[in-house]
Formats: sequence, C-alpha cells, structure tokens
Amino acid sequence: MRFAKRIFFVIMKPMKKSYLFILLLFFMCGCACVQEPFKVVWGSSTKALYDNRDTATVKMYECFANDCFDKIVDIIKNHEAKITKKTQIGDEEVEVEEVSQYNLFIKDRKNYVIVVMNVPGSIDTTEVGIFITPLKLKESKVEIISLSTAAQKTVANMIFEQLDKIYPEIKEIPLP
Repeated sequence: MRFAKRIFFVIMKPMKKSYLFILLLFFMCGCACVQEPFKVVWGSSTKALYDNRDTATVKMYECFANDCFDKIVDIIKNHEAKITKKTQIGDEEVEVEEVSQYNLFIKDRKNYVIVVMNVPGSIDTTEVGIFITPLKLKESKVEIISLSTAAQKTVANMIFEQLDKIYPEIKEIPLP
C-alpha cells in the first residue's frame, strides 16, 4: 500500500502545476470581469458601447428578436462593399480583396449584439453597436450606439430605413 502511495505522489507532483494552470484557464474563461482586459487587448470589447447605451438611437418594432437580429445582419451584409486591389509583390501582381465599408465585426446571437465597423465617413476602427432587446412576445427594441455621433447616425439611418419597410414600428403611447 505504501508503495502505491509513493508512486501516486511521484506521478501527481508534476501534474499539480498543470492542474493549477488548467484551473486558472477555466476561471479566466468563466468570469466576465477577468475577461474584459483580455477583450480590450484583443479588440473585441463592447464595454464602451454598453456604458453609452443612454445615448442610443432607439426604435421598437413588432418582430421577434431572432427575426430582427437576422434581418439586421442581412442588411449589413448587403451593404458590405468589397474592393479588389492589385498589389505588386516582388515580380508578381496579386489581387487583394478588402472590405471597404460596413464590416460585420461581432455577431453575438445569444446576447443579441451586433458590432459594425468601417462605417463610411468615419475612421475604419470606429465601432457601432446594435443591441436588440426582446420586450414582449413579438416586440423588440433596437438600439444603435457609437462613440462617434456621425457613425451612429449613418448606421441608424441605414438600419432603420430598411427595418421600417419590413416591420411595423411600435410607437409608445404617452401616459396622461
């Protein structure tokens, strides 16, 4: 029995560090407060957009949140413009395809969040967030937010113009 314990500890001693490392990775992946600095470095943080939701351009539509999400993604994809440029690499001329406007950066169906970049008339790294909030069975609130008011206005006009053609808008009834 003693021999078995010794073998167990000899084998497990180097593995303790790897288990600690794996446990640390699971902790980092599961905690949003720990993830945020990594998202900022990676470039996929939406904290600034969440913090400025009070400045959003908002409309409510009579549609299911999933349908509204899909339709907004389709609208953005239809407005994406790809440009093919020729670049000289050594002796060869190579064609490079670039997205010039309305790049779909983040598409998070679980949280109903869409982030668009490369908005015409703005710096290509300007983020515009589109948040969809399900209200009732067939009602959704669409919020468009950006730290750039020009980019926010451009995307809001494009999205709301198309959504107005598809879904009836819900006007809030003022309370007496």
